[in-house]
Parts: sequence; C-alpha cells; structure tokens
Amino acid sequence: MAIVRCEVMLDMCIETELTTFKGTVTRPDGKPAAEARVAVEDLFLETTADKKGRYELSVPPGEWELLATLGDAAAAAPIEARHPDTGGGGYPQEKTVDLHLALGK
Repeated sequence: MAIVRCEVMLDMCIETELTTFKGTVTRPDGKPAAEARVAVEDLFLETTADKKGRYELSVPPGEWELLATLGDAAAAAPIEARHPDTGGGGYPQEKTVDLHLALGK
C-alpha cells in the first residue's frame, strides 16, 4: 500500500505548483539548531537545517504539519499551501515559518 501512496504523491507533485516554506530552527536555548530534521511526514518530505539553523522545503497544495526535531527536542507548526485557483496567489510562493524547539515532557 505504501508504494501506491508514493505513486499518487509523485503524480500530485508533478501536476501542481509547490509552495516553498523556509525559516530558521532554534534550540531551546535560542541558538541555531544545526542539523535539525525538518519534515512533512504525511508527504514523506524532509530536509536538514544548515549550520545556521536555516531550512527550505517545498510542498504541494494542502494543509500539513511541519515538524522539526533534534535529539529529544521538537517543534511543530500547521502549514497551508494553497493552489492559485483557490486563492493562493501567483507562483512561485514562499512562506516563512520559524520553529523553536522545546524539550519533550
């Protein structure tokens, strides 16, 4: 079943315009979270923050959760990428989402 989902997601990504989310991931102490993992797990998309904590990830239209993790610290934020036919504006689209990691409880 996972293979079918990957094929469907690939078709969706090819046929639609993507929105690029970018920002900075910071550790609980406020310093950049170098090497933090940033992902939209429902889409099997992920990237790694650079040494300044910066990341960039492009996603297809929809409502998703952006998740950043580094060791035991995590942060999540809801994101929405809109298609231009539903009021998303023109392309290319870029949105900034900064994530501040917190230690799990």
